[in-house]
Amino acid sequence: MITNEIEMTISYNTHDAENNTKVLTSSPLDLSKYSSWEEIREELTKQGFVLDEFNNCLVIENLQNISEEMTDLKQWHPKHVFNLLNAAGVLTDRSRFATMQAVAEVCGLDEFADLVEHRGDAWDEGIFLYEGYDWYDFGKMVCEANEYKIPENLEYFIDYEAYGESFSLNANVYSYSNGIIELAY
Repeated sequence: MITNEIEMTISYNTHDAENNTKVLTSSPLDLSKYSSWEEIREELTKQGFVLDEFNNCLVIENLQNISEEMTDLKQWHPKHVFNLLNAAGVLTDRSRFATMQAVAEVCGLDEFADLVEHRGDAWDEGIFLYEGYDWYDFGKMVCEANEYKIPENLEYFIDYEAYGESFSLNANVYSYSNGIIELAY
């Protein structure tokens, strides 16, 4: 099941007067409940974090409810991750969340980040998900959408699966874990 409730746990190292190092870890933060990084900073402060202007000591300890392909986000600064996900609209929109997951699966996290950075709020324009489809379903849908007239007695001989999969060779159409994705941008 796809959910857009991304939880982030943040930690950081602090040094006390005797140069002892302590690690503080936040409680899981449901990112969809925040509209700005400042709100997250306030929450972290309530949890005992003493943050400087740059928050350089912050690291992502854990990210939940995202696909495996997006686990590289854990190596980015928490502010950058939140701002990217917030700008993409994936924290509050299930459709965009599903699209993000599919793009990351077939193209990688960097491609998703580039789309958001270069296209802004329109990052998902020209990306079509066919959730639950396999190559057979996709091939049949293309035939029907183009109103191909296939006589009923020949329908059994049509290889919709091969026809659908042929689009993966030159049309930026890919199979992903929940169906088919078309990148028409």
